[in-house]
Amino acid sequence: MLVDDFVTGKMSAIKVGQIARGTVRFCAQMGGQPPARHVLNRMAAMGTSGKHESNCERDLQNIMKDLRVKCKIETMKVTVNVPQRGTAEEYELPVIFPDTLAAALWDCGEDIFRHFMFGTTNARKYWKHCSVLIYLAEAGHFGDFPPQGQYDVNLDSILRRAFGKFCAYKKSHKLDCSQPRFTPARCNRRNRASWACLNSKAIASKIISFWLTDEVSSWAMRPAATELDKRVATVMYTYVELFKLMDGCGAIFGEAEAQEFYEKGLLHLQIYSQLRLQSSRFFWSYTLSYEHS
Repeated sequence: MLVDDFVTGKMSAIKVGQIARGTVRFCAQMGGQPPARHVLNRMAAMGTSGKHESNCERDLQNIMKDLRVKCKIETMKVTVNVPQRGTAEEYELPVIFPDTLAAALWDCGEDIFRHFMFGTTNARKYWKHCSVLIYLAEAGHFGDFPPQGQYDVNLDSILRRAFGKFCAYKKSHKLDCSQPRFTPARCNRRNRASWACLNSKAIASKIISFWLTDEVSSWAMRPAATELDKRVATVMYTYVELFKLMDGCGAIFGEAEAQEFYEKGLLHLQIYSQLRLQSSRFFWSYTLSYEHS
C-alpha cells in the first residue's frame, strides 16, 4: 500500500518513512517486531545512512528495486504495419507471457497474486470507441447528414437521433447504465479534423459496443454497402466477440477457448490495422486541405 501510494504520487517518500517508523514503534509497544530484513524495517530506516542522510527517495527507490517481480522477458518476431510509410516491418518485440507473469506473481505470495490478477476495487476504465459512432453518423445511418451548414451543429442533430436509438436499445434489452447524451463535444468532434473519442465508463462502454455492433452490422448488410462498411462491421463484431468469450470463461482459458480468442483477436487486429492505414492516409490528406482552405 505504501509503495502504491508513492508510485501514484499520493504520498512522498518522506511520508512513507514516517508511517513506516510509526508502525515499527507501534509493533514494539505491542511486544512485536518485524523480521530484521523486512521491508517495513527498511522503510523505517530510510534517510539514516549515506552521504545525504535526508535522501529518503533514494532509499525507497533501492527498496523498490528489490520488490520487483522477477519475471523472464522473452522476445518474439512481430510484423507491424507502419501507416506513415505504408509498409509492413518486422521487429523483435520484448514480451512477458501471461503464464510466466502469473507464476512470478504467485511466487510473491497469494495475496499479491490475487491483488494484481483480480484486483481489490471495481475498475473504472475508459474505453474509446467513438470512431464507429461518428462513422455511422457521417455515413447517414442515423439519417442523412446535411451537406450544408456548420459541421458541429449538423453532427449534433444526428447524434441526438443516435442517442435515441441507443436508449431504445437499452430499454428493449432491459439494460441499465448511466451514459450522457452523445454530443460533438463529448465525442471530441467539433470539426472533421478532430480525432473522434468518446469517454464512457466500463458498463456503459460495453453496452455501447454491443449496440454499435448491431447498428454497424445492419449498415453493412444493406445492398449498397461498401467494402469499407463491411470491414468496419467486422472490426466491431470481433471486438465484442472477445468480450463475450471473456465473460463466458473462467479466470484461465482452456486450450479451445485460448485458440478461439487468438483467432478472433488476430482477425480484429489485422482488419483494424488495415483500417488504421487507410484512415491515416485520408486524415492527413484532409487535414492538409483543411488547414489551407
